[in-house]
Amino acid sequence: MARPKIKKIIDTIPLYAYFKPQGIPMVNLEVVTLSFEEIEALKLKDVQNLEQEAAAEKMGISRSTFQRIIKSARYKIVNSVIEGRALKVEGGNYIPSKRVVKKQCLKGKHHYYVKKDDLDMKQQEKGFGAISKIKCPECGERIINYQIDYKKSKKKGKAMKICITSAGSSLDSNVDPRFGRCPYFIIYDTGSDTFESIENTSRQAMGGAGIQSGQLIVSKGVEAVLSGNFGPNAFRVLQTAGIKTYSGVTGTVKEAIEKYKSGQLTETSDPDVQSHYGMGRNN
Repeated sequence: MARPKIKKIIDTIPLYAYFKPQGIPMVNLEVVTLSFEEIEALKLKDVQNLEQEAAAEKMGISRSTFQRIIKSARYKIVNSVIEGRALKVEGGNYIPSKRVVKKQCLKGKHHYYVKKDDLDMKQQEKGFGAISKIKCPECGERIINYQIDYKKSKKKGKAMKICITSAGSSLDSNVDPRFGRCPYFIIYDTGSDTFESIENTSRQAMGGAGIQSGQLIVSKGVEAVLSGNFGPNAFRVLQTAGIKTYSGVTGTVKEAIEKYKSGQLTETSDPDVQSHYGMGRNN
Protein backbone atom coordinates (compact mmCIF):
# COMPACT_ATOMS: atom_id res chain seq x y z
CA MET A 1 0.00 0.00 0.00
CA ALA A 2 1.33 3.45 -0.92
CA ARG A 3 2.60 5.55 1.97
CA PRO A 4 0.22 8.49 2.69
CA LYS A 5 1.59 11.92 1.83
CA ILE A 6 2.36 14.18 4.79
CA LYS A 7 0.79 17.63 4.58
CA LYS A 8 3.36 20.41 4.84
CA ILE A 9 2.79 23.52 6.95
CA ILE A 10 2.81 26.76 4.97
CA ASP A 11 2.66 30.42 6.00
CA THR A 12 3.12 32.12 2.62
CA ILE A 13 0.58 33.16 -0.02
CA PRO A 14 2.31 34.92 -2.98
CA LEU A 15 0.83 38.23 -4.17
CA TYR A 16 0.63 37.01 -7.75
CA ALA A 17 -0.25 33.59 -9.13
CA TYR A 18 1.46 33.88 -12.54
CA PHE A 19 4.94 34.88 -13.76
CA LYS A 20 5.79 34.80 -17.47
CA PRO A 21 8.25 36.05 -20.11
CA GLN A 22 7.50 39.59 -21.24
CA GLY A 23 5.75 40.08 -24.56
CA ILE A 24 4.63 36.46 -25.09
CA PRO A 25 0.89 35.66 -24.76
CA MET A 26 0.02 33.02 -22.16
CA VAL A 27 -1.65 30.88 -24.84
CA ASN A 28 1.76 30.40 -26.46
CA LEU A 29 3.56 29.41 -23.26
CA GLU A 30 4.06 26.13 -21.47
CA VAL A 31 3.01 26.56 -17.83
CA VAL A 32 5.00 25.07 -14.95
CA THR A 33 3.22 24.80 -11.58
CA LEU A 34 4.96 25.67 -8.31
CA SER A 35 3.12 24.33 -5.25
CA PHE A 36 2.59 26.38 -2.09
CA GLU A 37 4.95 24.11 -0.15
CA GLU A 38 7.68 24.69 -2.75
CA ILE A 39 7.27 28.46 -2.31
CA GLU A 40 7.34 28.02 1.48
CA ALA A 41 10.57 25.99 1.30
CA LEU A 42 12.25 28.61 -0.90
CA LYS A 43 11.23 31.38 1.48
CA LEU A 44 12.54 29.61 4.57
CA LYS A 45 15.84 28.57 3.02
CA ASP A 46 16.70 31.26 0.46
CA VAL A 47 14.97 34.34 1.90
CA GLN A 48 15.09 33.77 5.66
CA ASN A 49 18.40 31.84 5.41
CA LEU A 50 17.31 29.14 7.85
CA GLU A 51 19.33 25.97 8.24
CA GLN A 52 17.71 23.01 6.52
CA GLU A 53 16.85 21.29 9.80
CA ALA A 54 15.13 24.41 11.20
CA ALA A 55 13.26 25.02 7.95
CA ALA A 56 12.05 21.41 7.81
CA GLU A 57 10.82 21.63 11.41
CA LYS A 58 8.80 24.75 10.61
CA MET A 59 7.08 22.87 7.80
CA GLY A 60 6.53 19.80 9.97
CA ILE A 61 8.50 17.48 7.68
CA SER A 62 11.79 15.57 7.62
CA ARG A 63 15.05 17.03 6.30
CA SER A 64 15.02 14.63 3.37
CA THR A 65 11.49 15.66 2.40
CA PHE A 66 12.43 19.35 2.68
CA GLN A 67 15.51 18.76 0.50
CA ARG A 68 13.38 17.05 -2.12
CA ILE A 69 10.85 19.92 -2.15
CA ILE A 70 13.40 22.73 -2.44
CA LYS A 71 15.36 20.86 -5.13
CA SER A 72 12.18 20.52 -7.17
CA ALA A 73 11.30 24.21 -6.68
CA ARG A 74 14.74 25.46 -7.72
CA TYR A 75 14.74 23.24 -10.81
CA LYS A 76 11.35 24.51 -11.93
CA ILE A 77 12.32 28.16 -11.55
CA VAL A 78 15.71 27.93 -13.25
CA ASN A 79 14.40 25.71 -16.04
CA SER A 80 11.46 28.06 -16.67
CA VAL A 81 13.74 31.10 -16.88
CA ILE A 82 16.14 29.36 -19.30
CA GLU A 83 13.47 27.74 -21.47
CA GLY A 84 11.02 30.67 -21.39
CA ARG A 85 8.14 28.98 -19.60
CA ALA A 86 5.44 30.58 -17.44
CA LEU A 87 5.25 29.86 -13.72
CA LYS A 88 1.94 29.32 -11.95
CA VAL A 89 1.71 29.17 -8.14
CA GLU A 90 -1.13 27.02 -6.85
CA GLY A 91 -2.12 23.82 -5.07
CA GLY A 92 -0.03 21.27 -3.27
CA ASN A 93 -0.36 19.08 -0.21
CA TYR A 94 -0.33 21.51 2.70
CA ILE A 95 -1.97 22.80 5.89
CA PRO A 96 -2.23 26.54 6.68
CA SER A 97 -0.06 27.35 9.73
CA LYS A 98 -2.97 28.79 11.73
CA ARG A 99 -4.75 25.43 11.67
CA VAL A 100 -2.02 23.25 13.16
CA VAL A 101 -0.60 22.54 16.59
CA LYS A 102 2.57 20.75 17.71
CA LYS A 103 2.04 17.44 19.53
CA GLN A 104 4.11 14.80 21.33
CA CYS A 105 3.44 11.07 21.64
CA LEU A 106 3.10 9.35 25.03
CA LYS A 107 6.64 7.99 24.83
CA GLY A 108 7.87 11.58 24.74
CA LYS A 109 10.19 11.03 21.79
CA HIS A 110 8.26 11.91 18.68
CA HIS A 111 6.95 15.39 17.87
CA TYR A 112 4.48 16.04 15.06
CA TYR A 113 2.34 18.83 13.69
CA VAL A 114 -1.29 17.81 13.37
CA LYS A 115 -4.46 19.55 12.22
CA LYS A 116 -6.48 21.15 15.00
CA ASP A 117 -9.64 19.86 13.31
CA ASP A 118 -8.47 16.30 13.95
CA LEU A 119 -8.13 16.78 17.70
CA ASP A 120 -10.76 16.01 20.32
CA MET A 121 -11.76 19.53 21.43
CA LYS A 122 -13.20 18.28 24.74
CA GLN A 123 -9.86 16.70 25.54
CA GLN A 124 -8.01 19.82 24.39
CA GLU A 125 -9.81 21.99 26.91
CA LYS A 126 -8.47 19.87 29.78
CA GLY A 127 -5.01 21.31 29.11
CA PHE A 128 -1.50 19.84 29.01
CA GLY A 129 -1.41 16.06 29.00
CA ALA A 130 -4.84 15.59 27.45
CA ILE A 131 -4.90 12.60 25.12
CA SER A 132 -6.10 13.07 21.55
CA LYS A 133 -7.60 10.53 19.16
CA ILE A 134 -4.51 10.57 16.94
CA LYS A 135 -1.81 7.90 17.12
CA CYS A 136 1.91 8.57 16.69
CA PRO A 137 2.95 7.32 13.21
CA GLU A 138 6.26 6.04 14.63
CA CYS A 139 5.34 4.06 17.74
CA GLY A 140 1.54 3.80 17.60
CA GLU A 141 1.04 5.53 20.97
CA ARG A 142 -1.54 8.25 21.44
CA ILE A 143 -0.42 11.85 20.90
CA ILE A 144 -0.61 14.34 23.79
CA ASN A 145 -0.34 18.13 23.96
CA TYR A 146 3.24 19.29 23.50
CA GLN A 147 2.49 22.99 23.77
CA ILE A 148 -0.77 24.83 24.31
CA ASP A 149 -0.70 27.17 21.33
CA TYR A 150 -4.10 26.53 19.85
CA LYS A 151 -7.24 28.61 20.28
CA LYS A 152 -10.04 27.21 22.42
CA SER A 153 -13.11 26.01 20.58
CA LYS A 154 -15.31 28.95 19.73
CA LYS A 155 -17.95 29.63 22.37
CA LYS A 156 -20.99 31.87 22.20
CA GLY A 157 -20.10 35.36 23.36
CA LYS A 158 -16.39 34.93 22.71
CA ALA A 159 -14.70 38.23 21.82
CA MET A 160 -13.43 38.35 18.25
CA LYS A 161 -12.62 40.72 15.41
CA ILE A 162 -14.72 40.88 12.28
CA CYS A 163 -14.06 42.89 9.11
CA ILE A 164 -16.68 44.67 7.00
CA THR A 165 -15.94 46.14 3.58
CA SER A 166 -17.16 49.73 3.63
CA ALA A 167 -17.75 52.70 1.35
CA GLY A 168 -16.74 55.04 4.18
CA SER A 169 -14.88 55.21 7.45
CA SER A 170 -17.79 55.00 9.93
CA LEU A 171 -20.34 52.45 11.09
CA ASP A 172 -23.05 54.45 9.30
CA SER A 173 -21.33 53.95 5.94
CA ASN A 174 -22.78 51.49 3.46
CA VAL A 175 -21.27 48.05 2.98
CA ASP A 176 -19.18 48.04 -0.20
CA PRO A 177 -19.82 44.99 -2.44
CA ARG A 178 -16.14 44.68 -3.49
CA PHE A 179 -13.71 43.05 -1.08
CA GLY A 180 -10.40 43.76 -2.83
CA ARG A 181 -11.40 47.20 -4.10
CA CYS A 182 -13.53 48.64 -1.32
CA PRO A 183 -12.44 52.12 -0.10
CA TYR A 184 -12.28 51.11 3.58
CA PHE A 185 -12.15 48.11 5.89
CA ILE A 186 -13.95 48.42 9.23
CA ILE A 187 -12.39 46.12 11.86
CA TYR A 188 -14.94 45.64 14.64
CA ASP A 189 -14.14 44.10 18.04
CA THR A 190 -17.18 42.27 19.41
CA GLY A 191 -15.73 42.20 22.94
CA SER A 192 -14.99 45.89 23.45
CA ASP A 193 -17.62 47.17 20.97
CA THR A 194 -14.97 49.34 19.31
CA PHE A 195 -13.85 49.62 15.70
CA GLU A 196 -10.90 50.65 13.57
CA SER A 197 -11.20 52.14 10.09
CA ILE A 198 -8.46 51.21 7.59
CA GLU A 199 -8.15 52.75 4.16
CA ASN A 200 -7.70 50.12 1.45
CA THR A 201 -4.54 51.24 -0.34
CA SER A 202 -4.69 48.22 -2.69
CA ARG A 203 -7.96 49.20 -4.34
CA GLN A 204 -6.28 51.05 -7.24
CA ALA A 205 -3.78 48.27 -7.97
CA MET A 206 -3.65 47.02 -11.56
CA GLY A 207 -3.62 43.45 -10.28
CA GLY A 208 -3.48 41.48 -7.05
CA ALA A 209 -5.86 43.77 -5.13
CA GLY A 210 -7.80 40.85 -3.66
CA ILE A 211 -4.66 39.04 -2.51
CA GLN A 212 -3.06 42.14 -1.00
CA SER A 213 -6.28 43.10 0.77
CA GLY A 214 -6.65 39.54 2.05
CA GLN A 215 -3.14 39.52 3.48
CA LEU A 216 -3.82 42.85 5.21
CA ILE A 217 -6.95 41.46 6.86
CA VAL A 218 -5.11 38.28 7.91
CA SER A 219 -2.45 40.43 9.63
CA LYS A 220 -5.16 42.14 11.69
CA GLY A 221 -6.21 38.92 13.43
CA VAL A 222 -9.69 38.95 11.92
CA GLU A 223 -11.82 35.79 12.21
CA ALA A 224 -14.68 36.68 9.84
CA VAL A 225 -15.18 39.01 6.85
CA LEU A 226 -18.51 40.48 5.73
CA SER A 227 -18.80 41.80 2.16
CA GLY A 228 -20.93 41.88 -0.95
CA ASN A 229 -18.74 39.55 -2.99
CA PHE A 230 -15.44 37.64 -2.91
CA GLY A 231 -13.26 36.93 -5.93
CA PRO A 232 -11.27 33.67 -6.22
CA ASN A 233 -7.89 35.12 -5.19
CA ALA A 234 -9.16 36.94 -2.11
CA PHE A 235 -11.28 33.95 -1.13
CA ARG A 236 -8.24 31.66 -1.37
CA VAL A 237 -6.14 33.88 0.90
CA LEU A 238 -8.86 34.19 3.54
CA GLN A 239 -9.78 30.50 3.41
CA THR A 240 -6.13 29.48 3.75
CA ALA A 241 -5.85 31.63 6.88
CA GLY A 242 -8.98 30.01 8.37
CA ILE A 243 -11.06 33.20 8.15
CA LYS A 244 -14.81 32.77 7.59
CA THR A 245 -16.42 34.75 4.78
CA TYR A 246 -19.99 36.03 4.44
CA SER A 247 -21.13 37.44 1.07
CA GLY A 248 -24.32 39.12 -0.11
CA VAL A 249 -24.15 41.55 2.80
CA THR A 250 -25.96 44.88 2.26
CA GLY A 251 -27.08 47.90 4.24
CA THR A 252 -24.88 49.91 6.58
CA VAL A 253 -21.85 48.57 8.42
CA LYS A 254 -23.75 48.83 11.70
CA GLU A 255 -26.64 46.80 10.30
CA ALA A 256 -24.24 44.18 8.96
CA ILE A 257 -22.67 43.79 12.41
CA GLU A 258 -26.08 43.31 14.03
CA LYS A 259 -27.03 40.70 11.41
CA TYR A 260 -23.79 38.83 12.10
CA LYS A 261 -24.33 38.91 15.87
CA SER A 262 -27.88 37.60 15.53
CA GLY A 263 -26.85 34.78 13.20
CA GLN A 264 -28.73 36.07 10.14
CA LEU A 265 -25.78 35.73 7.76
CA THR A 266 -24.78 32.54 5.91
CA GLU A 267 -21.13 31.57 5.55
CA THR A 268 -19.76 31.56 1.98
CA SER A 269 -18.39 28.26 0.67
CA ASP A 270 -17.01 29.48 -2.70
CA PRO A 271 -16.01 32.72 -4.47
CA ASP A 272 -19.00 34.35 -6.12
CA VAL A 273 -17.45 36.71 -8.70
CA GLN A 274 -14.64 36.42 -11.24
CA SER A 275 -11.12 37.81 -10.85
CA HIS A 276 -10.75 41.60 -11.31
CA TYR A 277 -14.37 42.23 -10.32
CA GLY A 278 -14.82 45.93 -9.55
CA MET A 279 -11.84 47.19 -11.60
CA GLY A 280 -12.57 50.60 -13.09
CA ARG A 281 -15.59 51.26 -10.90
CA ASN A 282 -15.70 54.55 -9.05
CA ASN A 283 -14.60 54.38 -5.42
